Amino acid sequence: MTQFGTRKAAQRQRGPSIEPADLTLISSPVDFLLAEHLRHRSAMAWLELLPSMAPSDERRIAAMRLLDFLEHDLVLHVQDEEQDLFPILRVRAEEADQIEAVIAVLSSEHESDLELSASVRADLAVLTVDPSIAPVPRFDSFRAFAEGQRRHLAWENAVVLPLARRRLQSGDLREIAGQMAARRGLPSPVPSAFRSVLSALANRERG
Repeated sequence: MTQFGTRKAAQRQRGPSIEPADLTLISSPVDFLLAEHLRHRSAMAWLELLPSMAPSDERRIAAMRLLDFLEHDLVLHVQDEEQDLFPILRVRAEEADQIEAVIAVLSSEHESDLELSASVRADLAVLTVDPSIAPVPRFDSFRAFAEGQRRHLAWENAVVLPLARRRLQSGDLREIAGQMAARRGLPSPVPSAFRSVLSALANRERG
C-alpha cells in the first residue's frame, strides 16, 4: 500500500476528524479564514472517502458531520467573505492589485457552490439513515464538489488572503471581526477576556 493509501486507511480507522471552528481566532479575521480553509479541506477529504466506506455507524456519523458542515459552516464562511471581507478589500485594494476580477469569479463560485451543495447534502442525508432501507446515494457528485472546493480555496489562499494582510487596516479588521462574531452570536469584537472561555468550549467540543 502506498503512503497515501496508508494515510487514508488510518483516517477511516480514526473516524471523522473535522475540527470545530477555532472561535478564538475571530479577532484576527484573516487567520480565522485561513483556519476555516483548513477545516474545509479536511471536510472535503472526508467527502471523498465516503464512497469507499462500507455501510456502518462510522459512515453514518461521518455523513452527519459533513451534512452539518455544509448546512452551517459553509454558509457562514460564504457570508464572512461575501458580506465582510470582499466589500472592504475592494475598497482598500489598489488598481495594480487587479483583485476585482478575482473576487468576481470567487463570488460567482460561491453562488454555484451553495446550489451544487444541495445535491451533495441530499445524498449525504441518505447516508444518515439506516443503510438497509436507504436508496443508493449518487457518489459521483461528491468528488466533483470536493475538487471544485479545493480549487476555490487554493485561489483564496494564494491571492485573496495575502492581499487582505497587506491592504486591510486595523479598523477594517475590527469591523470584519465584529461582523463575524455577531454572525455566530458572540460578543463583538471578541475581547481577550472571552478567549479562554471560547478555548475551553472548543476543547470540550473536540473531546
